[in-house]
Amino acid sequence: MKSIYILIFILITCISCKNESEANRLKAVELELREKELNLKERELELKNKQSQEIKIETKKPLNNLFEENKESIFLIEANNSTNNTSSMGSGFFIREDGLGVSNYHVLADAENAIIYTNRGSRYMISEIVNYNEESDYVVFKISNSASNNFRPVKFAKSNPKIGEDCFAIGNPRGLTQTLSKGIISGYRENYIQTTAQITHGSSGGALFNNDGEVVGITTMGYKDADLNFALNTVNFDFFKTNNIIEKPIIQENTNYEEIAVSKIKQYLIALGNNDFAELDNLFAPKFTRFYNKFDLNKYEAITEHKKYAETYPNPQSSIFYNSIKTNRDYDGSITVSLKISNTIKKASWNKSRTYEFEMFVRFNKNLQINSVFTNIIK
Repeated sequence: MKSIYILIFILITCISCKNESEANRLKAVELELREKELNLKERELELKNKQSQEIKIETKKPLNNLFEENKESIFLIEANNSTNNTSSMGSGFFIREDGLGVSNYHVLADAENAIIYTNRGSRYMISEIVNYNEESDYVVFKISNSASNNFRPVKFAKSNPKIGEDCFAIGNPRGLTQTLSKGIISGYRENYIQTTAQITHGSSGGALFNNDGEVVGITTMGYKDADLNFALNTVNFDFFKTNNIIEKPIIQENTNYEEIAVSKIKQYLIALGNNDFAELDNLFAPKFTRFYNKFDLNKYEAITEHKKYAETYPNPQSSIFYNSIKTNRDYDGSITVSLKISNTIKKASWNKSRTYEFEMFVRFNKNLQINSVFTNIIK
């Protein structure tokens, strides 16, 4: 009987050891599976990071794509001074959809009138100087965009590229439009970026871009005998108060502003024909941003200019081509009206009167007072 108990004990012990061994084996298998799972997750994470890096590299746009995206923003400037019989060329770029532009101050310094030529071949007169600084050599201006065209503004970089990074410039050297030059950032000199991207005569006022196609500077000057080219840094110092200018101000709508503006232009032309200078005093704003070939003058200076003209050509008679009238309301509430007029004038020394056709631009401030007038003769 005792033998039977011993046998039973041995069997139970064997079974217990077998169960314990099986449990240990299962535990080891579970640990091995967990380790493999962790390895797989780690490998998966590595692959994701690698794919992310590859995608990042692949999405870096090539230079030709960046050029195509930005060429519409760059334009040619032709500035003239009839008094000195001089002319100059430069470059500029749009910073707002309605045609607000930027260039170097020295491009427009002595200009009596200036025209920009867009990449699509359209011409627009520079109608108003918004902001400028001669020392820093920048100027911000509006163009006679009376057809409500939308232009492509540049994007500005928020940080400086590192020395050695790629960059490129787009400008119009020697009048050769849409010229691309490539280089690197080679240094920083106070408010200037030094670069190996070529900046020659006619490129002044163009844009220097980083390798993401964002503007980092206004191209300013270069030296022939050395690979030294410079651009005003638009990252370190906000030369033209970009945030204030680019942001669209809220304006109060006036549903009949077009009708009022055209009516006031009629009054203006009638007053000129009658030499009614008191009426001009009522129509004019206290300050003029532009009056024909002159910039920044008060209304009494403008009226005096009209009086001088009347002494030579008294009682000019003007007719409006009403189908030519176009109006555009700017973001700041000002209004530009463009129209074609015929102007008949006569001098005492002439046997008969002469008639000319003009394209006329009249700008009103938000209070619907005339603060800019200029013309472009057609024939």
